[in-house]
Amino acid sequence: MQRYLEPQLLRDLACKTVVLTGARQVGKTTLARQLMERFERAQYLNWDVPADRAVLLRQSWNPAAKLLVLDEIHKMPAWKSWLKGVIDAKLPAQSLLVTGQCPHGNVSPVWRVAGGSVSAPASRADLRAGVVRRKGYNTTRSALAPD
Repeated sequence: MQRYLEPQLLRDLACKTVVLTGARQVGKTTLARQLMERFERAQYLNWDVPADRAVLLRQSWNPAAKLLVLDEIHKMPAWKSWLKGVIDAKLPAQSLLVTGQCPHGNVSPVWRVAGGSVSAPASRADLRAGVVRRKGYNTTRSALAPD
């Protein structure tokens, strides 16, 4: 089932790094996995999984992945500067989706989330229970509601 936020995220992923934030259990990982189905090759890495954590620390993910999903990296020490380096060095043909919690509803623009200015344009979407907030876009529909 396509979610109504999917088309905008797919458009943004074609040319920007996308940071998807929100509270626990609002559907960030579910939406990320649904987006992965739209790419020929995609790789999902979660900081909470020890094997994935090792790949993240070595930055040894598959360079052929058309979509790279980095989940829960806000738990990594010094994650902001690490993410900025990843964004600056990512391959042009690789889309990057970063997901994670936004503690206490503290939502900051992606250029701050990424630890400073970034070399590539970035997009940010925030999932909340019953509310989706995106730069210039607010709605009271559930982020995971079907069209």
